[in-house]
Amino acid sequence: MTQACETGIFTLTPLHCGTGQAFGAVDLPIARERHTRFPIIPSSSLKGVLRDAATRAKDGSVVNDDTIKRAFGPRPPRPGEPEPLTPGALIFTDAQLLLFPVRSLSRPFYWVTCPLAISRWRRTRHSLGLSVMDMRVPESDDDGVYTSFPLKGGPLVLEDAVVQTTGLKPETDWLGDLLKQWCRLLPGSAEEAAGIPKATVCIPDSLFTDLVVRTTPVNARIQLTDGKTTDRWQAENREEQKGNLWYEETLPSECLLSAFVAQREGKENMLQVAKAALTSSTANGCHQIGGNASVGQGLCWWNLEQAQTTETNRS
Repeated sequence: MTQACETGIFTLTPLHCGTGQAFGAVDLPIARERHTRFPIIPSSSLKGVLRDAATRAKDGSVVNDDTIKRAFGPRPPRPGEPEPLTPGALIFTDAQLLLFPVRSLSRPFYWVTCPLAISRWRRTRHSLGLSVMDMRVPESDDDGVYTSFPLKGGPLVLEDAVVQTTGLKPETDWLGDLLKQWCRLLPGSAEEAAGIPKATVCIPDSLFTDLVVRTTPVNARIQLTDGKTTDRWQAENREEQKGNLWYEETLPSECLLSAFVAQREGKENMLQVAKAALTSSTANGCHQIGGNASVGQGLCWWNLEQAQTTETNRS
């Protein structure tokens, strides 16, 4: 059975992993799955960040130049170099969205998830031989709304969507158990682990899709000329300086995503290299993912679950 482990990525600041092309009025949209339109972090981004972390975490034993090469594959050869490209021992998946923050009237925000996100997460863990807790989860066509907290009367407002009290279902054990497992993807000292189980709502797939499409932040970015304007005519050399204005989408802070790192069949076990890279390169498991690092974007907790090959509990 292929060895694998799950990693949890919690966005501390807005994150931009782009697609390299404009979409509608947004010049730099974030990466999304085409069929669900859920935001993702591409596996290529995760592999690059982890390889860089491994390079900075070299200790001469578990992580060194040779193990990095065997785990991630060699870097692209320079012109004239004979070394061919070969695959590394580690396989990375895209980071898929589990929890998304949405504004509300009764508190600053709630985390939301949906049956589709839950079922895909469970299916992936099962496929990779990781344990899956027995629980009854709603089907993807379930229009019910489940909360991890008791509602104190009145409707629940999520952004501009109002879920009437009559449409709410009572607190259920399966959601609390699920959130406890998801919270284990965060670093042990993360205070959010205590907050997520008390402020999460499972909503229908259609509403979840609408919210993650409409409510991701889109900000105007401006590059100014020397004269602090978008355009400036320089009379002394009769040249016009051109500034720039573009609109950029980001994944908001407080999102929780899940990605998996697996061991390629027939290769030596290199999962310990990934674990050492994440735990030794930075303090408190904080890493920078995506673009705009110089303006503080992309800071994330990236926590790696201990590798396991336990049999899956079927539900």
